[in-house]
Amino acid sequence: MTASLLAFAAQVLLAIVMVILATTGASGVAELGAASIFSAFINASIIGVTIIAWRSLTYYMNLLLGGVMSLKMIKDTNPIRKLIGGNSTEL
Repeated sequence: MTASLLAFAAQVLLAIVMVILATTGASGVAELGAASIFSAFINASIIGVTIIAWRSLTYYMNLLLGGVMSLKMIKDTNPIRKLIGGNSTEL
């Protein structure tokens, strides 16, 4: 098994564990699990930076993009105007 395939399998295992544990955003569990799993692939001197980058890409990027897309959808559909029922452009 190649190193990249093994790293991918470790990522999948960690994602499954994060779904099972009932913590908000799998906080703490994700970082500890990633540190323990990825320590087999990454030098110990850069494991902290790697975990921050990994968490930023897998969790916080989803939050950021989801928030931007939600705001765009709200702006495009203008749900407040639909609730009020008015055709005014002042809202």
